[in-house]
Amino acid sequence: MIPPDMYIKFLKSLGLFPIDKWNQFEAEHQIEMKPKVRNNHTVKLRNQGKATSGVYVYFDCEICLYVGESSNLGDRFKDHYNESWKENPKGRNYKQFSFFKQYQKPLIVKWIEIEDSFDRKIVEAMLTKILKPLYEEYKKTI
Repeated sequence: MIPPDMYIKFLKSLGLFPIDKWNQFEAEHQIEMKPKVRNNHTVKLRNQGKATSGVYVYFDCEICLYVGESSNLGDRFKDHYNESWKENPKGRNYKQFSFFKQYQKPLIVKWIEIEDSFDRKIVEAMLTKILKPLYEEYKKTI
């Protein structure tokens, strides 16, 4: 097993760690979206990442909740917000739906643009090893 400090050293060499210099915003997960009404909040979330590809990290205060990657960060931010409030889609077993329901409050999201899909997945995996998001432990309980 590769020790996490090796990942940190590698990510530092690329300017990807620490993540305190990444883009950041507050995702207001405490604001419930009314059914069948497009609200300004989801539009704001979508506009944070627009159609940008990259890696992102959700925090509750200083606690890392979730590390992810996407080819469209704006849509992914909106999806996680929806997971806080919507019911699990029929026939789908999305663990995020029950996980994000626990965090209906303001959350901090940090993200960085990374175009290449393979690179995103590698950075996501390394950050998951380093930051140990709560979601990884949560997955094991379901």
